[in-house]
Amino acid sequence: MHYSYSCRDITFDDIQPHWNKLWVGRTHEQYSAMSYLGGYLAWPPETVCYYGVFDQDNNIVGVNSCHDTGALTVRSRGLWVDPQHRNAGLGRMLLNRAVTWTEAQGRIAVWSYPKSTAWATYDSVGFNQQGPWITDGDSSNAYAIKFL
Repeated sequence: MHYSYSCRDITFDDIQPHWNKLWVGRTHEQYSAMSYLGGYLAWPPETVCYYGVFDQDNNIVGVNSCHDTGALTVRSRGLWVDPQHRNAGLGRMLLNRAVTWTEAQGRIAVWSYPKSTAWATYDSVGFNQQGPWITDGDSSNAYAIKFL
């Protein structure tokens, strides 16, 4: 079946049910305090953006978010695509939206902490893995960055 998709801004309330599928059993904050390559941010971000991919019936079938993590970088966080819509380029669409949002904020790089199961999508958009895969609970993650 061929679908037509659009990507547009959504709210935290819109994204939260989808994050519940991505991070089962976790409390979801509006942004992450995690900083690039370890440690934690001491302040809330100035800017946060939530966005989703919608199918032709106006259902959200993919989500992601971005927020600044200092003067130079943005974090892409919470990439999720509905299993029935995977392998249709939606993950790339969402990550490319993160790149354009990062550019619009005047930052030089966008980074993330993707699961190993999503690595091919990040790699296809030009992210570079930084460091080893770290296993925590039920997933392995590694830092990844894309310089603009």
